[in-house]
Amino acid sequence: MNCLVEKTDFRPVWVKLGSASLCSLVTLCVFAPALTNDFVAFDDQGYIVENKIIETLDWQTIAWAFTNFYEHNWHPLTVLSLALDRQIWDLDPFGFHLTNILFHSATVFIVCLLYMNLFERLLNVKKEHNPWSITVVGASIFGALFFGCHPLRVESIVWASERKDVLCLFFMTTAIYVYVRFYVTARGTPLKTIFFSYSSVLLFAVLALLSKPTAVSLPVLLLIVDWYPFNRISDLKTLLRSVLEKVPLFLMVLATVVMTLFAQHEALIQAPVVSFFSRLLIACKAITFYLWQTIWPIGLSPLYLHPGDVQFTAFTEHVTYALVVSGWLLIALFLSKSHKLWLAVSLFYLVSLVPMLGLVQVGWHWMANRYTYLPAVGLSFFWAGGTVWLISTAWEKGARWTSYQISALIIVHFIFLFGVTSHLIPVWKNTETLATRVITLMPLQSGVAYFSRAQYRFHHGRYMSALDDIETALLVAQKKNLNTKYASLYFLKAKILNELGRSEQAYLAMGNALKYHTGSPPAAYLDLHDYLKTISEQSKKRADGNFEKQP
Repeated sequence: MNCLVEKTDFRPVWVKLGSASLCSLVTLCVFAPALTNDFVAFDDQGYIVENKIIETLDWQTIAWAFTNFYEHNWHPLTVLSLALDRQIWDLDPFGFHLTNILFHSATVFIVCLLYMNLFERLLNVKKEHNPWSITVVGASIFGALFFGCHPLRVESIVWASERKDVLCLFFMTTAIYVYVRFYVTARGTPLKTIFFSYSSVLLFAVLALLSKPTAVSLPVLLLIVDWYPFNRISDLKTLLRSVLEKVPLFLMVLATVVMTLFAQHEALIQAPVVSFFSRLLIACKAITFYLWQTIWPIGLSPLYLHPGDVQFTAFTEHVTYALVVSGWLLIALFLSKSHKLWLAVSLFYLVSLVPMLGLVQVGWHWMANRYTYLPAVGLSFFWAGGTVWLISTAWEKGARWTSYQISALIIVHFIFLFGVTSHLIPVWKNTETLATRVITLMPLQSGVAYFSRAQYRFHHGRYMSALDDIETALLVAQKKNLNTKYASLYFLKAKILNELGRSEQAYLAMGNALKYHTGSPPAAYLDLHDYLKTISEQSKKRADGNFEKQP
């Protein structure tokens, strides 16, 4: 009898670990094709290939990572992670992609465990089911796979430079899991265990913040969990108590915000000048677009160009998005007394998305697929719980055929999502495939895409196609009055023309490169200019000599 009791007691643990391991393994298999991908020109060159800082990993590297900014960012743990990969793999892209995939698969493992604890809590509150029923297991597996294998995850996982994404979310979800797990089993817990759990949350929070500043939303997300499903916040007194518990987290967040503002000072100056009202309207559009892309991820692009001051150029369209977001929040607030889950998930989604909404504008894009990484944890939980609830409700009410139909639709949707993910992974194969994706979706809009593809084709000896791309990049720059880009564009054009044997045209292009370059030209510019000048003069002398010899 005792033996049987022990087996029954341990069964939930094996159910949890087995389900989470299954989800992690499936995720690993889905993203395994990315192991053959190369580095891409978008950030990989600066963060990895040409990054002198990560060539060694010693105490000097560690000190530098914590006391310096790199590429307008302060994320020391990410720098050290890339440095460790550099020591192991040198510049073999396989190793960098492998690390990203392993971290993401580990995050899926944690997410599955997190969902099980949350669903257990919800079902315990309602007293409707055994917490280890097929409903809990099925919902957790569906939610973890929906999160882990969704096409919106591709950018964060297969882009080697996005190491900061996979590191940050792994530590954030682990912190949330430890927090949730502690409160699931908190009754009668010794003080030593409470201190250990709290310290673990703080440790993982620190690691997340050192990986990427977007972890600043963590303490607020924990407050949302306190409100629902744990019902620890019911009035001002309980709210203050919950906030006081998280004072160390808020202090760490404040320090991270200060460091990030220092790091991104130059990027903030270079960002497009857009009014705050326009940024708010664009943020509302991003909120709705991310939701739609979660359901129907078609036409995902590696780059979304900033639309500018939309209050003057597209006011009606963006006000519509603002009204949709406002209406959604009002409905969630209205239903919060009887259905707290709606508001809790809505708040989790919005709070986790706020740091990436561009309210403080950095850079030239208004949204990015990778920005959905953390918000998707809440959305996937809601999606999984909702779909499994529909299936089980229909089954319990005797509508077996309806239950089968819903199940079939979910399976078809999963197949669709897996298919899109598999289609997008090769897009990041190399710089050419990535730039081509941007150009296909946004022809004649992104000069960066044409310039990057021209560079790739030039280095691979395909000079005529590279020349076509650089000419198009110049047209885009001229159309958008991007004078600061002319120098690098003309410099590449000169190199291409030189390889094609058109030295006189190359010399003219090099003259334009020097004309538009601000400050002292790099040595490479001067060297090529002098070389082309010599070639041009020699060619002219030969032409004059041939003319004099004519009768």
